[in-house]
Amino acid sequence: MTIKEAARLQTGAIVRESWSTQPSAVRGIVLKKRYEDLTKLEPELCQKKNNRYMVTVAWFKIRPNSYNGRQLVTETSSYGLMLVSNPK
Repeated sequence: MTIKEAARLQTGAIVRESWSTQPSAVRGIVLKKRYEDLTKLEPELCQKKNNRYMVTVAWFKIRPNSYNGRQLVTETSSYGLMLVSNPK
């Protein structure tokens, strides 16, 4: 998701990993987000970005091909997530 979309992201939103192309992609719920202002390489984009939101996500089930191991709660860059639904 873009930085503009991430700024509007709310606690309780449903997200999924942006690189997943399967309709049965594992989804998660946003627990919190924080703004980070430092230059860092984003692995999903293969680009350096100056700012991002770090989003803490509780996944509904363990992701089979996750590079984070078998964790159900992870902190992920906003560039690696896709918004499914935002709470009203």
